[in-house]
Amino acid sequence: MEILDPVVMSVFRFGERVSEYPADAIRQGANRAERFAIMTGQQHPDTDQHTIARMNPAIAPLSVLARIQHSPRMAQYLRGFYEGLHETLEMLGTPDLFDSFERYSSDIEIEGPEILGALGLTCDWVGAFAVFNAVPDAPTVARAAERWRRFSGGIWSYPGTPPSYWGNGESDVLLMARVNSLLSRKDPPATARALLRRLAYAADYPDTEEGARRARSVFERRLMRPLAMAMTASSAQDIAAALAPRLMGPALTAALAVIGADAAKRNEPVDASTLF
Repeated sequence: MEILDPVVMSVFRFGERVSEYPADAIRQGANRAERFAIMTGQQHPDTDQHTIARMNPAIAPLSVLARIQHSPRMAQYLRGFYEGLHETLEMLGTPDLFDSFERYSSDIEIEGPEILGALGLTCDWVGAFAVFNAVPDAPTVARAAERWRRFSGGIWSYPGTPPSYWGNGESDVLLMARVNSLLSRKDPPATARALLRRLAYAADYPDTEEGARRARSVFERRLMRPLAMAMTASSAQDIAAALAPRLMGPALTAALAVIGADAAKRNEPVDASTLF
């Protein structure tokens, strides 16, 4: 595969350990944030990964999907997700300050992928959207976006054996930052459940009983078994690491991990009826 996007190439070189600090991607990620008046934090491992996430190449196809007529649920999801964005940013512990909610509110159905991408949330929202909503092409784009995010952070995320020059597969820094943010809250399980509902219900905003029924059905069909298997791990961080290869995005993965760890501590299964 020939890589033509210079930002993607910069991050590719970072993943290959050719470059220890992807300065071009970091700089262009910051430029994307400035476009939407997003105030970014100081650079350190967590925020470096967050800045790289701003440059996810899936933002472009997601912008197309959001505009085409056969994807009304994506437009609805973007609206619902945006309505609760301030609280979601707090739950996820992102280093950004974003106060321009009203300024971009009227354009969110069209500009949503760009705005959320600039906030480094591409994989967070589209990973959950693809799980809870049956929209053609969305799962393919969501998995590609999450593979790229993990790969760009040095985690080998593609089929086959990594090349000999690859690193040792260090921890997924951004995912662990999401998990630790939830664990730092006064009531981590309750916060994780609130985040899960926000991710699941966004296309049905405001919350409806039909949305809850749909979310429970999806959870039981698609998430119950992998979460139960991952709950053999001893901590929320370990459960998140076990779920991460399923490419559901860091927000949904972190929420499930904290919920699963709480249930495992009580030696109980996760009951979908208590979540939605």
